[in-house]
Amino acid sequence: MSLNLILLLLTALLCTGYGQQISNCGEQNRVDADEGRAFNLTCTHAFRSPLQWVLHRPDGSVITLATCSLPALACNSSSSNYNAVYTQRYVSTLTVQQNLRTSIAGRVSCYVSVSQTYCDVRVVYPAKKVSNSSVAMNMMNWTLSASVDVNKIYASDGRYICQWTFSDWTAAQMQTNEMTIDQNFTEAGKEFNNGKCAFGGVPMPTSDGVYNYCLAVNPGEGILAKESFQIRQPGSPTLDHCPAVITEGNDVKCTCRYSDSSPPALVTWFPGTDFNALLQLLDVRMTQNGTNYTCSQYWGGDYQNQITYTLHVMPRLTPKDESDMTAEITGGVVVFVVAALVVAVVVMWIKTCNPVYADPRRRSEVEDSHVYSDLASFYEQNVPAPSGKLKLLIETREKQAHT
Repeated sequence: MSLNLILLLLTALLCTGYGQQISNCGEQNRVDADEGRAFNLTCTHAFRSPLQWVLHRPDGSVITLATCSLPALACNSSSSNYNAVYTQRYVSTLTVQQNLRTSIAGRVSCYVSVSQTYCDVRVVYPAKKVSNSSVAMNMMNWTLSASVDVNKIYASDGRYICQWTFSDWTAAQMQTNEMTIDQNFTEAGKEFNNGKCAFGGVPMPTSDGVYNYCLAVNPGEGILAKESFQIRQPGSPTLDHCPAVITEGNDVKCTCRYSDSSPPALVTWFPGTDFNALLQLLDVRMTQNGTNYTCSQYWGGDYQNQITYTLHVMPRLTPKDESDMTAEITGGVVVFVVAALVVAVVVMWIKTCNPVYADPRRRSEVEDSHVYSDLASFYEQNVPAPSGKLKLLIETREKQAHT
């Protein structure tokens, strides 16, 4: 192996801190320091050279926090806020007691000779509570939206993440987005924020059941909000106060009802455009007779469960029509009475004057139906049939009576 290659390998080992690491730094050399607690880092190294704890602040400034000597197993800190010690040979621990925002936020490096290892420290005040949780269902798109207000939170890097988890929900299991900052305020000389976490456009399930979603905030302490919503499919619709027959010129108010569902189904009538359970027809005309109106429910992103109402319209009778029909009915009754008297006289004459009926022995040979046939024939020839309007009125009244 050439000398140049050996030197290159040694340089790489030294610069990457071979055998040197900062423990309790978290994944990807990043860790959160809760400003309400003491914070510490531990550096393990493999060289006998002096060790230095150095902070590279976000503003570009660099300060030495502590210097440690391995032979003496002693450390000197730059201020009383830092406490660096050797817990054992080749293992040094740095503890920060207070004022974490200015004391430790940034990149903390452990230097030993020319090698180093680092840990990116974010100072946080984790959110502990939320308020004003709300949920909204978009019936047309069949999606769910929600929002939660997050109270009093801080992160030295200015990043705030909302983590939504959906349980028993095949459409989505997790959604992550950034929190929106609504307010900055100062308390006890420190800056804090209030914000809002929200998600939208998540497809809702259609199967009956109770579904949950949870909110965790970074930085934050565990699950800060848990909400539930229920899905319950609607039943078949029914019609209420829908007249079978309506007189021309009157109004129709027909209501389409359905069993409770969650979320409530939208009801519409076709023909029609508005979502309204009430079908209202004003001043109905004869041209609308026989029109079909279909009530349909919109739920789960589709139309379903239909029921049809057929409008039957009868003509409105004018005062003259009413007067004419009254006269016609009265005249008919008079004619019928006169005809009945005449038929009675004829029947009596037949029974008294006809030789057949005069002989009791021959009377049984004649069917009584002859008499009634003569009566019916006389009625048809002498009693006038009802007019078209009277007939229509009688048929309409019979139809209303049957409904």
